[in-house]
Amino acid sequence: MIFTSGELLDSQTREFLGTTFQAEVFDSYVSNEFGNIAWECREHSGYHINADNKFVDFVRGEEPVSLGEHGEIVCTSLNNYAMPLIRYKLGDIGIPQEGGCSCGAVLPLMRLIEGRTDELLSTVDGRIVTPLIFFPYPFSNYEGIYQFKVIQEKIDKILIQLVVEDGDKTYDDVLENARKEIKNVFGDSMQVEFEFLDEIKPDPSGKLRKIISHA
Repeated sequence: MIFTSGELLDSQTREFLGTTFQAEVFDSYVSNEFGNIAWECREHSGYHINADNKFVDFVRGEEPVSLGEHGEIVCTSLNNYAMPLIRYKLGDIGIPQEGGCSCGAVLPLMRLIEGRTDELLSTVDGRIVTPLIFFPYPFSNYEGIYQFKVIQEKIDKILIQLVVEDGDKTYDDVLENARKEIKNVFGDSMQVEFEFLDEIKPDPSGKLRKIISHA
């Protein structure tokens, strides 16, 4: 078995790990402040919330969201007597799930962890696009592209930074196809620009985020 935590686990990475090591992958939602908040069982039908020692709520603004809707995760520890954290905003986005799990556990479920609040992208017409749209889309089928990072600089402009195998190679067709795919999601008014780099450096925290939104 392989246990993952920390960064958002996309389907492509999950499949790569499982195939490479011939092992089942179990993801957990963990934070420094609260430890293990939610985890996957063998059914992989969602993340079981550790509701016996944490109260987890999902809000938009200050109002709770309905089941099946994405909201900002707010957490309260029920057994931290040294430093109580009450309705602490973790900065992450998740979806509370309706129903139970066939594994028999009665803990409530999160259907999906969608990333951080500063990773939610916006369209000109006011729609919200989660970062999952870029995992692994739109470069998953192209060899020679090692890394990419998506930065929404403003409401109508997206910059995509790329690290490629061969800097002398022409990627015009690849980029034009990616631009069309992105416009299909965000609309024709979205400007899509590309920047080639030798290296995409991690954040000061040490994490290498693929999606950043300044919109």
